[in-house]
Amino acid sequence: MALEIRKKYNISMKLPEKISPCPIVEAIVEIRFQPSLPLDAVFGMVYSAVKDDFSTTEKLPILQLPEAVRDQDPNLRYKPHYRLKGEKFLMNVGSRVLSVINTGDYIGWDKFFEKIKSVLVKIEPLKIMDKIVRIGIRYVNFFEDLDIYDKINLKINFHDQPFAAKQKTFKALMDKSPFISNLQLVNNNQVNVKGQIETGSVLDSDNYIENLNGIPYSDLEKVINAGHLVEKEIFFSLLTDEYINTLNPVYKD
Repeated sequence: MALEIRKKYNISMKLPEKISPCPIVEAIVEIRFQPSLPLDAVFGMVYSAVKDDFSTTEKLPILQLPEAVRDQDPNLRYKPHYRLKGEKFLMNVGSRVLSVINTGDYIGWDKFFEKIKSVLVKIEPLKIMDKIVRIGIRYVNFFEDLDIYDKINLKINFHDQPFAAKQKTFKALMDKSPFISNLQLVNNNQVNVKGQIETGSVLDSDNYIENLNGIPYSDLEKVINAGHLVEKEIFFSLLTDEYINTLNPVYKD
């Protein structure tokens, strides 16, 4: 399946299976949808299906707003209402959204994808999704005590000289058809890593596909896997070969 996806989405470069130390601090797979049942019924049905894996429930602050406000405001419509906590994963659930999250030490795509597929299998019989409207795969990478602009194939110049600033933020919306990739780079940034405030650089890549024209539930796994490969190619194509070689890359034969 991976080779088929790589050809379809024009992914040609050789990608490491893993690097060490791994900079990933958060990985999120999110599905937005139009519900097929009353908005206030979605969470209860989802929770009943996954509670064995996500035993702790936390209400999110957005629930303090009236349902009518949450549903009518386009900036709030797809926000999660609850956070479920499992042993190694989190799950966010709202009336129109659900996401599976790997926080802390990254478990690796194979195991993360297995968890995502397990959740999808449990959710599918509920028939809560009338129409899937967006699928997103987001990775947040943190490089401690490092200026990411010194290690990537992207240069920002001012009058033909490297642009010097205490902090630089670069944002780009890239067409990786059929995906859109929202890329953000920030150096000299403070980030909460495992409860500690660390200073370094952030590489945040959110890869999503919209206007799905009624994609069937059965195709979710293929699209998610493809989005992960797009994200992975963006990440490694940004880093210089010299820097990648310092990260102990491991390639699959």
